[in-house]
Order: sequence, then C-alpha cells, then structure tokens
Amino acid sequence: MKNIISSTIILLVFSTCYAQAQDKIIRSKYGLTIYPEKKTSSYITIYPNPATAFVSIRAAKPLTGFNLEVFDKAGISCGKREQWSGEMFDVSQWEAGIYILRFTKGKEQYSQKLVVVK
Repeated sequence: MKNIISSTIILLVFSTCYAQAQDKIIRSKYGLTIYPEKKTSSYITIYPNPATAFVSIRAAKPLTGFNLEVFDKAGISCGKREQWSGEMFDVSQWEAGIYILRFTKGKEQYSQKLVVVK
C-alpha cells in the first residue's frame, strides 16, 4: 500500500513539474523550439517594453560583438545582425506582436521577450 501511495505522489509531482515546464517552452510550426531561461530575463533589459519606435538594450555586461537574431511568435527569424554594436534599433516598421531577441556569442546565449505595439 505504501508503494502505491508513494508512486502516486511521485507521479503527481512529476506531472505538475512537467506541465509547468511546458508553459515556458515556445514552439513553432516550423520546428524551432526556444527554451527561455530565468537568468536571461534579469540579465537583459529591453526598454521601452512594450515599444513603438526605438528600443535600447541594457545588460549586466556589454553585449557588443554578440550576434542578434529576432524571432516572431511563430518562431520564424525576422532579422539578424552579426557583431551587434549595442546601438538602439528601430521597431516602428515591425508588426505589432511578441518577439524574442536572442544574443549569441560562442557558447553564450541570452534571450529576452519584446512586445511591439502600434
């Protein structure tokens, strides 16, 4: 009886953790899956967010030299900048929606959500 109760409790805990993890995964119909990490949200600050025109990015350490890639909510790449120099960028021509900005350099990778409104 103890084994059945223990197994049931373990199964419930696992299914709860799995369901919470699934809420944090962004999947696209094109096969791209992005796993946002908690450390990235405090590491990078995008402002203003939500944005209408120009966006600035602040990070705990300079992101100069990182590659910047932008994905829409479907996971499709909307643009890429090699060796990003840290300048502000214009989002006024983007459609309203949610975007993921991903910064990569070697094995380092950081991402943050950006909301564009009109």
